[in-house]
Amino acid sequence: MGCAQHANFVRTTPTPPATCDLPTPQGGTAPPTLATWNMFAGNVTNAQFVVFPTWSNVNGQDDIVWYLGANQGGGTWRGTADLRNHRPGNPDSGLFRADVYAGTPANMLTLCGPANFARNAAPLPYASFVDPTNDVLSNGETTRTVRVYGVQNATQVFLPAWSDTGGQDDLVWYAAMRIPGTDTWEATIDFSHHRPNGPEYGGYTVNVYLVGIDGNMIGFPALNHTFQRFPPSSAASVSVSSSVDIFSHSWVEDEDESFSRTELADFL
Repeated sequence: MGCAQHANFVRTTPTPPATCDLPTPQGGTAPPTLATWNMFAGNVTNAQFVVFPTWSNVNGQDDIVWYLGANQGGGTWRGTADLRNHRPGNPDSGLFRADVYAGTPANMLTLCGPANFARNAAPLPYASFVDPTNDVLSNGETTRTVRVYGVQNATQVFLPAWSDTGGQDDLVWYAAMRIPGTDTWEATIDFSHHRPNGPEYGGYTVNVYLVGIDGNMIGFPALNHTFQRFPPSSAASVSVSSSVDIFSHSWVEDEDESFSRTELADFL
């Protein structure tokens, strides 16, 4: 008779699924300047981790980020969404979707539920006007101060400037400073920055950019302007009482009356 064959095996207890309550808060609203948003899963049991996948309602899930929760103790886990990750440089606003999952050591996920919230859109920055504009500099000025008036909802103001010669090869972005107690910002254009070894004369262009409270930079073409810069005159300008510059006219010399420019200036 043959011998009986015995097979040994180990019976394991199945891992119980994770459980959790509906996340909080439900339907909150974040201001446009808030950088992070906290969500919570409560009464979490049998979980090794909790994740908070979050995305904005703009363009579907193209900005989805899976945020790993932090165990706060007592069955509570916190997930922190960094709102700067959702369309960096042009932050999304409106509805945000967030699903919360509790996971076991075997990577079995249990849906705790949604934790949707909204983010208010930032008000657009605004400025009323710029001064001076379209002026002419001809007295050897080495700088030019530009002021932007009526600035609202902005954290920074920039005035990129360049000369017409050579295009934007001498482009400089000037950071304006707010005049305390006012809604006016000003920046000083330093001509030594525009081709230091050969000063640029002729036309200059100045643009205006404002950075909103959400960090987004917006250009204002309506405030862009130009001005002219000419080298100072090499000779002193002498004017008659009619305010006409004598050196801008031709003078006829004859036998009876002849004046050099110096003599005429002395005579006047």
